[in-house]
Amino acid sequence: MKILVTGGTGFIGSHLVKRLISKGHHIFCLIRDCRKGEILRNLGATLITGDITDSNLIEQIPEGIEQIHHLAGVLGKWNIPNQVYQDVHIRGTENMLKLCMRFRIKRFVHCSSAGVLGPTGEAFFDESFPYRPTSIYERTKAEAEKLVLTYAGDAKIDTTIIRPAVVYGPRDSHMLGLFKAVQGGFFPLIGSGKALLQPAYIEDVIHGFESCINNEKTINQIYILAGERPVTVKEFVGMIAKIIKAKSFQINIPSCRIAKFIASLFEVGGKIFPINPPFTRAVVKFFTENKSYKIDKAVQELDYKPINLEEGLRRTIEWYQENSYL
Repeated sequence: MKILVTGGTGFIGSHLVKRLISKGHHIFCLIRDCRKGEILRNLGATLITGDITDSNLIEQIPEGIEQIHHLAGVLGKWNIPNQVYQDVHIRGTENMLKLCMRFRIKRFVHCSSAGVLGPTGEAFFDESFPYRPTSIYERTKAEAEKLVLTYAGDAKIDTTIIRPAVVYGPRDSHMLGLFKAVQGGFFPLIGSGKALLQPAYIEDVIHGFESCINNEKTINQIYILAGERPVTVKEFVGMIAKIIKAKSFQINIPSCRIAKFIASLFEVGGKIFPINPPFTRAVVKFFTENKSYKIDKAVQELDYKPINLEEGLRRTIEWYQENSYL
């Protein structure tokens, strides 16, 4: 099958490309800079240079594409203008949907985020809960989802929306800073550390995407992909420290308010000096808000069987160590 993948140079996208090629699919990767696509080319992917925010993009796409897996996005960088999120997540998604219409591509798999539901509080959210985004990233991801659902109805495109929770695993650079902080004893425990996370291992997330390819049950459906169970921040970081054999929580910040104040100082420094601040209000938000989900739908319809968290962390840390990141 000929599949076009956007975001193929990213963490999730590169893993997806590798898996799909290993299954015999012909993969086209749309990337902005071919110099960054050497790994994808070595895997056997066909590279197409283009920007999803460019409305003329459709002129560059070869005919015969049967599916689009849209994973391009903006995440994890400091001080990005709101317009960039809007351009990439909203305008970029609409351009890809228009491409489906232009070439009569009937299958569109969209990578969103469980973050579109906002903090979960004491509840376990599932796919039926309403949008409650609280950041520019989450708001633009929610708007992109709405576009996908609109085109599914009006243009009769068979769509599937995948909402991963925070994803970790080998080759991930976004979470690497956390692992390094734990190893060095610099990870700060904010308050009691009882906020809940439900991290998803990369191979499990890729299985979820792969399960959508020829599965009619997934047409016009939404799936949350998260870990087998929520864990507290304290438990999560404690597992990492145990595997790395480091002392955890040598730094304690007694309250969220104090943490936000400290983070704001780092942010001011980040605007004065050409550095990415290691501690921001977004980081405080991430580690102090509950994010817990029900994954029953994915388990039933995608044969989703998330790995044990400690085993997933062990595999991740081994990869970091073997490649001299830790």
